[in-house]
Amino acid sequence: MTSTDGQFKNGQIQKIIKSIAVPQLDDSVLKEQIAAFNEIYVDEFRHSYTQILITIQNLGDSERDLLMTNIEQVLNSINGQLTSEAQEGLKKLSDHIQLDISRLNYFKKEFSKDASKLKDRIDKAQSEQTNAILKFTTLSQQISKHEKDISNVKSEHITILGIFAAIMAAGVGGFTILGNVAAMAEKISIYRFFAITSFLGFILFNVVFMLIYMIARLTGKNIYTDSHKDINSDCVYSNCDKNCWGINRVRKRLPYIFWANIVLIAIVIISLLISM
Repeated sequence: MTSTDGQFKNGQIQKIIKSIAVPQLDDSVLKEQIAAFNEIYVDEFRHSYTQILITIQNLGDSERDLLMTNIEQVLNSINGQLTSEAQEGLKKLSDHIQLDISRLNYFKKEFSKDASKLKDRIDKAQSEQTNAILKFTTLSQQISKHEKDISNVKSEHITILGIFAAIMAAGVGGFTILGNVAAMAEKISIYRFFAITSFLGFILFNVVFMLIYMIARLTGKNIYTDSHKDINSDCVYSNCDKNCWGINRVRKRLPYIFWANIVLIAIVIISLLISM
């Protein structure tokens, strides 16, 4: 038998395998297969295992199941009508088909298990990666916020220190001026002395208050006195339904500033009036 004959017969077997992998076998197909098997399996012909495996691999899952069932039916139906050599070849063909299908099903099942495990690992790794990215993003945002807060705190501290330095400078300057005025006390009347010192005190007192007010605004502290029964009411920081006049609002919210200025201004005016 030549190699060409072998290739032709293996091709015939492949066609027979595909014709068997159907939901229902016809009697006419079985008769054709009897003649085909008697013609193929002569002169000690052996089918190619590789070609059988390739043909089975190209079939779908349902076709493989049908082939595995129908090959037994073919073997039982036409076995008595075949030559002894064809019967032996068909039996080996049936064994090889069932063995290859069983092997493919086993490998597919194991592969599915491994694929499922691998998918679970990949999903777990992706979930851990996502969580790590979220944590990293959160930490980055927190670090940025803390850096910004630290920068703001530094700026506020520098500003507050500058204001305190200004308060000290204002205090030293004010006392220096008061010292000079005190040195001139013998040359001027007592009333003019009171008028000058009160005026200087008025300026120094309000300058210091404005510096303290700036510190309070920078630090978010409230230096106002509560003027309402509701502790949440505030003329500056909260809503207030009372339309107070400006000076009246100062009297209510900053009484110590209001009365101190009134007293100082009164001393200046009275002292000047008396000294005239």
